[in-house]
Amino acid sequence: MSRPELPNGEPEYLVVLLIRFEKQVQDMTRFNRLPRRRFLQLATAAGFAATVPPATFAASGKMERRRIPGTDERIPVIGLGTSDEFERMPADGGAQLKAVLTALEAHGGTLIDTAPIYGNAEQVVGQLLGELGMTADMFVSTKVMERSQRAGLESMERSQSVLDKKPLDLMMVHSLVGAEIQLDNLQDWKDAGRVRYIGITTSRRSDFDEMERLIRTRDLDFIQVNYSPLEPQAAERVIPAAVERGVAVMINRAFGNGNYFGRVRGHELPEWASEFDCESWAQFSLKYILGNPDVTCVLAATSNPRHMKDNAAAGSGRLPDATTRQAHRKTTCAASALIVIHERHIGRGAGAPREGFSGLCRTGTSGTSVQGRIHSVPEKPSPATPPLTTAPNRS
Repeated sequence: MSRPELPNGEPEYLVVLLIRFEKQVQDMTRFNRLPRRRFLQLATAAGFAATVPPATFAASGKMERRRIPGTDERIPVIGLGTSDEFERMPADGGAQLKAVLTALEAHGGTLIDTAPIYGNAEQVVGQLLGELGMTADMFVSTKVMERSQRAGLESMERSQSVLDKKPLDLMMVHSLVGAEIQLDNLQDWKDAGRVRYIGITTSRRSDFDEMERLIRTRDLDFIQVNYSPLEPQAAERVIPAAVERGVAVMINRAFGNGNYFGRVRGHELPEWASEFDCESWAQFSLKYILGNPDVTCVLAATSNPRHMKDNAAAGSGRLPDATTRQAHRKTTCAASALIVIHERHIGRGAGAPREGFSGLCRTGTSGTSVQGRIHSVPEKPSPATPPLTTAPNRS
């Protein structure tokens, strides 16, 4: 029997399942409690994985977890977004999406975020997690986006049904639509034990005033908000309000909906990024976000197993320290900071042409295929700009 393979011939998700199989067989030996159906699922996968080259089993660091305020529960700092990427079941029956999910788990990740308006993403996520036997292990976040009480409750029921998870880990009011009504619905569900955490989301700066008001007036567990080197404004009032009220902070739009990659495309990652264990432009943004200690976790959507592995790796290792992040905040976007570094490296003045960085204020092209590995060794910034220094990772 030929084994299913991922792009470039790497059966990575089968390797992960073999590791999980070995672990749970050990659990079975100790506690005699592995269900027969679960045993057969993992054993089948292990049979495929048995022919995987040993080098593929190279260990990777497990990602950091941060505490959900007001609880003893810790959540992995990198989560998987499903907008666009999981909106339909692909022709391969979900083999590549399964590889994404198992790559997330292999790096210690458990957070998956979805929503009813993401096409069939809830159904796809629910089905794939069920087939992999991972439903109980994942922290699943979804949303409700309805204006009336009844429509909201019906949406919530559908979400729980297709995700097949009771209780749901987290449900949030999507884009603040019908926020007061849906937060009442969510609070009722939380009181009834049907959802563990509740919250609100936005991906628009224009919603920040309303989000801050709800943070201060409602009993929330989570917010989800846009924040990145391109969009740092949430750090001014929204995130501090959440911290003050003991609300967890989940970040969306880590790559500005692909705009970030459009701006750094074709430019080399500086060597000094390795000082905080950064190996790609994706990690550069994710580590910038996680360098804010008030952030609980950050989402990155992908349907590419290699990109999932790269994103997840940003959740381990060192992070840029406060001095470095302060320098970043003085720029309007990551690309602007890179222009300054680039110009200093090649000796241009502030008024010199900026080849490759034209159209900074325009929307860049999608960056789902651009991860940007290190290729050369630019100089560090001059002393006039605080250098990127290292800092221990938070636990």
